[in-house]
Amino acid sequence: MFCISSLEENFPITVLESLACGIPVVGFKVGGIPEQIPEECGILVPPKNAKALGKALMNLLQDDELRENMSNNCRARCVAHYTINKLREGYIKLYSEILSRPT
Repeated sequence: MFCISSLEENFPITVLESLACGIPVVGFKVGGIPEQIPEECGILVPPKNAKALGKALMNLLQDDELRENMSNNCRARCVAHYTINKLREGYIKLYSEILSRPT
């Protein structure tokens, strides 16, 4: 598992790297992290709540089945949303929408 304890993050690459490796993420629910990590891929807790963060880490550490399920979900999410082809499709769609607007 990967723990990201940042209190401010936009879209951390380390979280994407964890997803790609099938590693569940535990961290604070801040910035763009909730967008990256749905509940089936990790555990997010309220910001600055160290006790909740520790509890989430222990829960995931002690529950082999949960950790394995999240691991499988992480890899699947990465393939479904963050491959170069998916990102390219998103950019093409965005640019097409912008370019089709009247000037």
